[in-house]
Amino acid sequence: MDLPADKHIVLARLDGSYTWFVSERDYWVLDWDSWEKAFVEAGHAAVDPGHAMRWGVAVVDRENAAEFLQRMAPFAVSLEELREYRLEEDGCVVHPSLFVDFDDRTLHIGEVDSPAFDEYMPPGWKADFAPFVELLPEELRYW
Repeated sequence: MDLPADKHIVLARLDGSYTWFVSERDYWVLDWDSWEKAFVEAGHAAVDPGHAMRWGVAVVDRENAAEFLQRMAPFAVSLEELREYRLEEDGCVVHPSLFVDFDDRTLHIGEVDSPAFDEYMPPGWKADFAPFVELLPEELRYW
């Protein structure tokens, strides 16, 4: 089966546990308040007033990550499910777009179109643009 064009593969780590997700990328903008402010300042309508799309959670950080990931559970997928997708484009493997490491407060950013995830992170977080797939343990790899 094909990966829908509007979906991204994201890996999250919390308390040493890893979970794969296939979802829209916007869920993974960690600080919706700053993202929405940038939208409005650019003359656009607010992205999601009240943050209803994300269950009222404006900023996702280590402190509320468990609740956020629980709400994201409908988008969670197993390695077996990921392996069922055709994850190649032009002969290249489609790697994860993001690795959200709540344990280290690091957002590893792969090849993903806007938004600029690094501009919308909670205080104390760092963005890493270095290739991260080799950081992942072998047992987590679907490729």
